[in-house]
Amino acid sequence: MATLNAKVNDRGQTPLHIAVAKGHVHIVENLVVLMPKKDLEILDDSGMTAMALALGDIRMLEFMHKKNQKLLTIRDPTNRIPLLVALEAGNIKAADHLCKVTPKEDLIRDAKDHSDSSLITALILWNKLDLALDLLRCGRDITTFPDRNGHIPLYALACRPSAFPSGWQLVFWKKWIYALRGWLPYRLMSNLHKLLGVRHMKKLHAISRQLLELTCKQMDSMNEFDLQAGTRFSDAIFQATREGVVEIVREILKAEPSLVEKKDEKSRTIFSFAVLCRQARIWNLLNHELSIMSSRKDQLLFGPADGSGNTILHMAATVDTSTQLLHNKSAAFQMQRELQWFKEIEAISTFPWMSEARNFENMRPKEIFTRDHKEMLKEGEKWMKDTATSCMVVGTLIVTIMFAVAFAVPGGNNQETGFPMFSKHKLFKLFIIADALSLFSSTTSVVMFLGILTSHYAEEDFLKSLPQKMIIGLLALFFSITTMMMAFCVALLIMFFGKSQMVIPIMYFSSLPIHLFVFMQFPLLVDMIKSTYQPSMFDRKMKI
Repeated sequence: MATLNAKVNDRGQTPLHIAVAKGHVHIVENLVVLMPKKDLEILDDSGMTAMALALGDIRMLEFMHKKNQKLLTIRDPTNRIPLLVALEAGNIKAADHLCKVTPKEDLIRDAKDHSDSSLITALILWNKLDLALDLLRCGRDITTFPDRNGHIPLYALACRPSAFPSGWQLVFWKKWIYALRGWLPYRLMSNLHKLLGVRHMKKLHAISRQLLELTCKQMDSMNEFDLQAGTRFSDAIFQATREGVVEIVREILKAEPSLVEKKDEKSRTIFSFAVLCRQARIWNLLNHELSIMSSRKDQLLFGPADGSGNTILHMAATVDTSTQLLHNKSAAFQMQRELQWFKEIEAISTFPWMSEARNFENMRPKEIFTRDHKEMLKEGEKWMKDTATSCMVVGTLIVTIMFAVAFAVPGGNNQETGFPMFSKHKLFKLFIIADALSLFSSTTSVVMFLGILTSHYAEEDFLKSLPQKMIIGLLALFFSITTMMMAFCVALLIMFFGKSQMVIPIMYFSSLPIHLFVFMQFPLLVDMIKSTYQPSMFDRKMKI
């Protein structure tokens, strides 16, 4: 037996260490049976137990922790227990197994002994919110312990915007299903939620809400020194602002309203940081909080926004790595959004001098905007031109076809009178109207797209002028395609009157181009209408 615990190589490893490293499962199983329980805790020269090397194989993990449960909380040279190592390595299978077999009491005791919340933050970041909640319920003071990066669990929660409703961008019908309460049968509601993934989403949101409330409750029992020096709640509120997690900012401010005046390492207030990150809902929330503190409101809003002499209007003009981008949107949309932010902040400013204020770089807000959006402007111009060119080709083709059809009507013309052969047919007027509408609307779309192509592409053009032309052009193009196919169907009915068995299938397939256009271009049209004609992004009546 003595040889089984001997270190047999230059790395100070026992036979068990070597068998684990080589992946010999059966040898590991036999060695674990033969070795005393205490010998499983032997560390090699790098400070690793044999089980710490076995995180890639659950069978070897089981052999060892079943014989010596203490192995589950022995820390490695970087001060991590096996579960934390598995989480940080992204080894989810091993992490799932270790979550099940590691007693919660041991995890809580270990965290308290080391004043360390690294495991909690890792569980949150890897979406193991239920276990994180159980641990925090059993050891509430852990919520104030920093992790290995100096952050508290609330900061990790702020890094996961998808854990909260504000972090999900749902299409309207999913929002409707998510919000349904009570008036649909329970079984139908349950099936809808399961089918659309809403059940998992709602469960995630419910757990994260409990986590948030639990961590924020700890703030009530802290004195001012604890809040400023020990808990790093200000870091969490800035991270939540960056990610746009309204729920976290709201709860923190409920627990400690004075945090609205906190500044980060660059002397930025939360308010100016919300502008920099383009988080309108956070702005609304903070604006409501500031309205309660009326004596300090003007100073916080329109005083120095950071330590570089910038005002809040400079922040609205700046493109920073923190700036929230419109995911899956074109540069033209982003440029429009940036202009909207700049104009909104400029409009609410009560000080006329703010638009002319210079920062430490001796630059005005408008100069900052032009400098930082130069590349975005070029990309937006390219997108607009490419889209307009493609649509203009389609519109021109329709103009050509419908103009020719107007003089080559179904059945031809009477050689004696020159009138169309089917001029007295009751559907002929409908054909002429559909043809004329298609011709006029396609011509309108071509004119609109031509206006886009010949634009100067100044910054201001992206705010209203270019989007409006694109909206009119796309609407006219959609209408022209629809009326063109209508004219085609009517022509078939005129020529093959009474032969519906042949005509109806053709009419059915003629709707395919309309459906394809709707599928491909209608989302773009809806997004552009919403972006151009939406109400002000700042709702100053929002309640906490």
